[in-house]
Amino acid sequence: MPGTLDEKKMIARLKKGDAQAFEHLFDRYKNKIFSLLLTMDVGKEDAQDLTQETFIKVIQHIDKHRIENSFSSWIYAIAVNSLKDFRRKRKEVFLEDYSLDLDVTSDALTEDIVIRNEEKRYLREMIQQIPPRYRIVLLLRFTNDLSYEEIARILNGSVNQISVDLYRAKKILKKLLSRTKEDLT
Repeated sequence: MPGTLDEKKMIARLKKGDAQAFEHLFDRYKNKIFSLLLTMDVGKEDAQDLTQETFIKVIQHIDKHRIENSFSSWIYAIAVNSLKDFRRKRKEVFLEDYSLDLDVTSDALTEDIVIRNEEKRYLREMIQQIPPRYRIVLLLRFTNDLSYEEIARILNGSVNQISVDLYRAKKILKKLLSRTKEDLT
């Protein structure tokens, strides 16, 4: 809970116009928001723009955030709504242009790192094949560790529907992974 208390203090400071509090929250969430958007078939530049737009909206609407509610749920909801608006404006469902963040530095190219990065790339490719409706639930749950209730609030759905969508997402992913294993044998 210390991180939550610290975050609540930062939010209270941000509401008073404290730029350092914004920087703190920005540093905490920028990569998570960017990764979520990037994994939802948005190109790298668009993901950067949408991440920036998300934080602009945070500044503009911070007074609407209730301190007793989860900030992470609130900011993910802003990001998801920005993504929906982006797609609506562009009338695009899928974009193929995305890049992968690999954990490789020039001085640390070991076989283990290469193998781990290849496994991450492979898993991301499989996740990209899941329909967006199920993919977003899967990503919010497992990469951002949000509860069913938080995801339901973000996506304006019911907890029951989130549970069903998550079950379907895992079932599709399992099928994709098993199909690929069969192809290898």
